[in-house]
Amino acid sequence: MAEVMVPAQTRARLTRKSAKVGGAQVAYRRLRKADLAVRALHAVICIAVMLFVTTAWAASKTVIWHDHIDYVRLEPQEQDPRIPPNNHPVRVTPELIHAALGAIKVRFAKKSGFTFFDSDTAEAFQPLFNDKELKRIDGPIAEALARAGPREDVAFAISGKHEEGAVGFLSNTRTTTARLFYRKGKLHLIFREVRLDHRKTVMPGGPTRGYVSDIDRARHPLLPGSRLKETEIGWQVESGPRVFVASAGGRTRDDWLVIDLAAFAAPPQQVAPGRAPAAPAAAVRPPPPAPPPLSPDQVEVRLRQLRDLFERGVITEELYLDKAGQLLDAY
Repeated sequence: MAEVMVPAQTRARLTRKSAKVGGAQVAYRRLRKADLAVRALHAVICIAVMLFVTTAWAASKTVIWHDHIDYVRLEPQEQDPRIPPNNHPVRVTPELIHAALGAIKVRFAKKSGFTFFDSDTAEAFQPLFNDKELKRIDGPIAEALARAGPREDVAFAISGKHEEGAVGFLSNTRTTTARLFYRKGKLHLIFREVRLDHRKTVMPGGPTRGYVSDIDRARHPLLPGSRLKETEIGWQVESGPRVFVASAGGRTRDDWLVIDLAAFAAPPQQVAPGRAPAAPAAAVRPPPPAPPPLSPDQVEVRLRQLRDLFERGVITEELYLDKAGQLLDAY
């Protein structure tokens, strides 16, 4: 096959074009590498900023007690120069916290429709917290108040079941969150979530869909209330000399309750900042009430039970006679 002869001028022109194409490819590869490097640097900076913000956020909150989604922690006051400092640290006994929070009684707006399983339809005032909830948080809240600084609040979330309905044992677990602080002899609570039903479905506009219990609380934590933003609760508080609704900006705020601790016991002792609070004295609990006297039918049933245990050889004759005598003496 005959070789095609290409003129020298054409070969030179082709060579120049090839060089230009090769140079463009090299430049493109260099730009692409530079772009990837810039993107990688941008990603590293973003991760570093997120870690810094997360670390700063976590460092600003001292966790006193934590159990699943429930917690008691310290966190800074809202950033607003109009907010006065708290009278923290302050020494308050767990028993006083228990009594003060237990005195909050509310009733919720009655809902329409079939609400046989809904305890929020109660028409009478009822305690906001049950005894089990208070026993879990009264000690941690007392410790938090003793460790808090003047510019720190106590935030808490507590979950429990409320068996005030006819079928209360079927009630769903509910969570309440609030911000708490002590100032001028009074305990302030600002609520955010009140008896949030874990089986309640989240609306599409919320952080996620599905049940409340399925929400990733690491990304969407349960937050306390705020002095700067009112939360609509939809309840009525039983106001009195000990517990009443706060006023802010010339109007009442239903989500902000004030408790006069002096109405319960001796006023709390404020501790100077930077000084460790003294250990609280052990609370003297009243003796348990005496059991009610047994009825004749109850005495007869217990005597038969003792006789049956004796005849089966479970207890000795001496123990049988002793317990039977005690039952007869009590009757």
